[in-house]
Amino acid sequence: MKNDIKGALLSVRHDSVTGEIIAEYSFARDLPIFSGHFPGNPVLPGIFQIEMARYALEVTNHKNYNISLISKAKFINMILPGNKITMKIKAADIDGGVKVRAKSYVDQTQTSDVIMVIAKCV
Repeated sequence: MKNDIKGALLSVRHDSVTGEIIAEYSFARDLPIFSGHFPGNPVLPGIFQIEMARYALEVTNHKNYNISLISKAKFINMILPGNKITMKIKAADIDGGVKVRAKSYVDQTQTSDVIMVIAKCV
C-alpha cells in the first residue's frame, strides 16, 4: 500500500498562512487497489484516504508514523481513478502523538473528513 501512495503523491507543502499541510495526489486506474473496489465502478478505498494523510505527514516531517487511533472517518463523495485529490491537513502535538484532521477534496467538492492520532515509530 505504501508504494502505491508514494507513487501517487504529486506534491506536498506547508501553507504558512493557514498552518495546514497541503498534499496533492492522483491514482492511476491500473493500480491493483482498484481491481476489487468495486469491479466495474472503481473508487479509491477509504483506508487509502486515511493513509494519504499519514504519508503526507511522514514526507513533511521526515519521520515514520503509525496510526494509533481513528476517531472519525467520514467518506462523503467518491474518488475515482485519475481524480486530482487535494488534502488539507491540520496537525497538533498531543501527549504521546500527533492529532490529525485531514479533509480531502476533488476540485471544490469535499470527499472525506478524517480525525486520527498518529505516533512516531520507535
